Order: sequence, then structure tokens, then C-alpha cells
Amino acid sequence: MTNSAKAPLYILGARRRLRSQQRAWGRLPHAWVRNTSVAAETLVLMAYRVTFAGEWVSHAADLKTIVSAGLGRDVVERARANARSAGYLKRWQPLPDRSGRYQLACEQLLLPHCTRRNSQIIQRTWFEGILTLKEMAILLMVRAGADAGEGKSGYIQADQIAKRFGWHDTGAHAGLQVLQDLHLVQCQQERDARGHYAARTYAPLRMPFDALRADASSKPGRGNPGRGSSGYLRTRGYLESLGQQHETEIERREQIAVLDAHAIAQAISQLRSKDFARTLSPTLLEDVDGLRRFLRSECAKDRSRGAKLTVPEIAEVIGRVLIGHAIDGRPIASIFSWRFFAGAIGDEFPEAEQCTGR
Repeated sequence: MTNSAKAPLYILGARRRLRSQQRAWGRLPHAWVRNTSVAAETLVLMAYRVTFAGEWVSHAADLKTIVSAGLGRDVVERARANARSAGYLKRWQPLPDRSGRYQLACEQLLLPHCTRRNSQIIQRTWFEGILTLKEMAILLMVRAGADAGEGKSGYIQADQIAKRFGWHDTGAHAGLQVLQDLHLVQCQQERDARGHYAARTYAPLRMPFDALRADASSKPGRGNPGRGSSGYLRTRGYLESLGQQHETEIERREQIAVLDAHAIAQAISQLRSKDFARTLSPTLLEDVDGLRRFLRSECAKDRSRGAKLTVPEIAEVIGRVLIGHAIDGRPIASIFSWRFFAGAIGDEFPEAEQCTGR
């Protein structure tokens, strides 16, 4: 019986509500993001608002924490006024109740209809105070892309972003550089016929629902996002470390991809020549895919010498083991898996974690 099955019903209900709040999302039309009459603060505020359904009411004290800087009380009021004047937000005060007390204000979002092709998905977990107001607006603009006609989106340039929000080009370039460091957007450089760089365009990378979730240990007291040298920079450092791990994983996969069919064929030929006692089973020698997976797993491990193993080095260790079998008199066709040689390879080239005692 699982722990969830043992929990009371009210605990299960609280878990479901928390999970639904964490995975809350909405759709934001690309045409509305590109609309120059919508200010940057209005764009960010409405992007956060689409993750709430119905007549949800936003408060300035709660909204200023969705970004790390740039969304104070006056900016929130200006963003609301801009959205109301443009007809995208309806906000009213209900009539007082029987006791004469005024009720809370009501708010309704009035965005144009959107489909999967002409809109982007906005996750509520992206608004946890990681990015500034400008950086979040740039991210939404990059995800919307430039208008390529017929409802399609294309790559966008920094000067197009600056022109859309009325900023200087340096501000757009600085925000794009931050998003690149956090591995949220990618830069592509195009060359002309002479080989010179003609344009630099930006495209969004895949963002899961927790792409901008802050590290809980990097937040200061009360769980609010920090600023300056407190929790804000440490949170960015946490995301940058995730990006470095992603780059390391890409490099590791590129090294593993070197194992082509020619290298595998040479390894099998070398092992056949050293298997004097014929301890390798015939089916194992024909299991090329199994040998490839085994070599990939061994080449991917970090060794104490600070370098990756190569296929000839692994084949040499296996050859010495096979020669020892001929001396010891091991039975014929008694080895049915390539994992049999993992221990010998580990003894010859110990892993870094084992050598350092971690």
C-alpha cells in the first residue's frame, strides 16, 4: 500500500491543489505579444494573468514578486491602465452588500481567441522572480518571434525587439545575453555571399514547466525572491550551473558518438584473436549492439586519470583477461555477457569518485 493511499482525503486534496497550481498554464496570442501598443509591463502582467482562469483579482503586493525587478506598485497600476484602455482587461467594483460594505474588485481578461499555431504556452512557474521585467518581456517576444505572415512565426533580431518596446539596442542585447546564459534562447548568425556576418537572429529553446523555478535554498527569508547579492544572483548561478551541466552532457554524447561500426569491428577482430581458450560464447561474439552499448557505458565514465577511455584501451584490457583464461583453463563458451569484463576495466582504470573517496 503506497503512502498516498494511506494519507487522509484532505491531505490528498491539498496535494492535488498544490500540483494543479504548480502546473497551471495558459495561452498567449503571438499577435498580442507583437502589438506595439502593449507596453512591456502590461505584456508581463497579462502573461502571468492568463495562467488564472475566471475572475481572478490581482494585487500589486503579490504581482511585484513575479519578477526580480521593475514591477513596483506604480508600474502595476500603469500596466492595468494600459490593458484597460486597450480593451484587454475588464475591472470593476461590485455593488455593496446589504450591510453597506463594498466587496472585492472583480477582474476579467479579454484576450483574442488563439490556437496552438498562433499562440504560446505560458507556465505559472516561470514567474518566480528569476528574471527582471525587461528580461521576461524579451523572453516572451522571442518565443512569439517575428511575424512571418500567414500566422507563422520566424526568428527575431535584437533591433526588432528594441523597436517593439521602444528601447535602445543595448538594452535588448543585454537582456538577450542574460537569456542565452540561462539557456532559454539560442543565437544564430547568418552570413552573406562574401562570408561576412549579415544578421544575428534569436530563437527560443524548449522550456519545461519548471525551467525558471528558483532553487529553494537560494531564497532569503519568508520564501520571497531575493535581489542584488542576496538570493537573486545565487538563483541565477543555480540556473547557470544547470546550463553548464547541459553543455557537459552534450560533449559527452559527442564523444560517445565516435563509436562507429569500424571501431566495433576492429574490437571484435582483436578479441577473437586473443580468445585462445574460446571462452566467449558464439552468440556473444555476434552481439554487436550489446558490445556497442557496453563500450559506450565504459567510455562515458569519468576516470581518475582525468580522461575518457578509448575503445582500443578497453579492448586491450579484455584481451589480457582472455589470455588469462587460457592459462587458468576456464571452460569453453562460459562467458555470455560483455558486463563480465566491467570489473577488470574498473580495476585497471578506477573511476574518479572511487579514487577521491567521494
